[in-house]
Amino acid sequence: MSDTTTRSLPAAIYHDSRQMAALAALDFVEDQLYGLWSLLELIASRPALCAIDDLIGLQGHLEPDIERIATAITAIQTVLQELSFADLHRIESLSSPVHDIDASVRWFGARLQDLGTRLSAG
Repeated sequence: MSDTTTRSLPAAIYHDSRQMAALAALDFVEDQLYGLWSLLELIASRPALCAIDDLIGLQGHLEPDIERIATAITAIQTVLQELSFADLHRIESLSSPVHDIDASVRWFGARLQDLGTRLSAG
């Protein structure tokens, strides 16, 4: 079943707030895949890229695997949180001048933290 079908199902099916948060996390990854993937490639974080692969593989399921989604979101968020100023400077020097790495890290980090918080709330 495709994720389009999953998204069109009534919200009443997803009675659990964690299920709704899991679907929101998958939607976020789908919508922001290119930007997030590009950023994590610049950071050269294999664990975070593997976590995105895992999230992509979980899309389209009627029952979201909340624990796997939460684990993947946490893995990506942790990589972004652990970046030092020196790391950001190094990454900025590798990217195009129009790409604001610091802003990208902060934006993705904040959004992933929000999703992680929603996934942990029960």
